[in-house]
Amino acid sequence: MKNLTIRLDEDLKLQAEELFRELGLNMTSAITVFLRKAVREQRIPFEVGIKPSDNDWQPSPEELEKLLYEKYPFVKTLGKKPEDITAEFVYQDSKDKK
Repeated sequence: MKNLTIRLDEDLKLQAEELFRELGLNMTSAITVFLRKAVREQRIPFEVGIKPSDNDWQPSPEELEKLLYEKYPFVKTLGKKPEDITAEFVYQDSKDKK
């Protein structure tokens, strides 16, 4: 094991410690989780950018259902619900229509 020393804003450190404590982690465990994920994925495990990504938008279940039925109206006639739709289903459907 090696030690790692970092400098950071005191307020940020306190907020992070509080969050990690609520998650049942300490600072060392949380940083270790981050480092292991970064090494495993060979990337920073989240998007780093100047402005928020459009991918950050998460529709509510109602919005998801509306969007799904607008794009795939036949899904309603099949009796499928939004939670029944998988990426494989959408991929297969788009492939079948080519």
